[in-house]
Amino acid sequence: VALKELAARHINSMRTVELDVQRDADIQQVAQQIQHEHSALDMLINNAGVMPDHRSLDQIPRNELQHTLDVNTVSPLMMVQSCLKILASAPSPIVLNISSQRGAFGLRQPTNRYAYCTSKAALNMVTKILAEDLQEIGGIVLAIHPGWVQTDMGGPNGDLTPEVSVREMLAFLDTVTPAHNGGFYRWDGKEHVW
Repeated sequence: VALKELAARHINSMRTVELDVQRDADIQQVAQQIQHEHSALDMLINNAGVMPDHRSLDQIPRNELQHTLDVNTVSPLMMVQSCLKILASAPSPIVLNISSQRGAFGLRQPTNRYAYCTSKAALNMVTKILAEDLQEIGGIVLAIHPGWVQTDMGGPNGDLTPEVSVREMLAFLDTVTPAHNGGFYRWDGKEHVW
């Protein structure tokens, strides 16, 4: 609902398309649509994500782990794969993977977040490998922790509003150079511990 309201306010500069990131047909259709309507894709932001309920070790169902890894890790890779041709048409394409501090090995992680933490750590590895691959087309691939944001996922007690998090990330993206390729950063552009 909020996205539709935002699109209605920006009718000339924003368009929404329905996309289930777990469906390859959807991903390929959106990539083809972008390619049909635009000469290049300057930036791809992989933002879709899920965070299952807190689970103790003895309560984790396999299908929940698989679902979380599919949405948070596999799907961003499939998005890049499907959009590679149109990304390659841009002079300096950027792929931004929305990660989390929960994917950092250098931080102590909660024991009841196996699925989420594992999926974000794996997304960070996907980012590192993609950074090598996309160098060939002049691309820059980053993982970014958006902060603890007041969203449905982050809850009402987050440190940042969505507006502040997005504003800071956009300001950082304006400064990105090839030296940032393959890095893990905070919303404010500071390097994040791996």
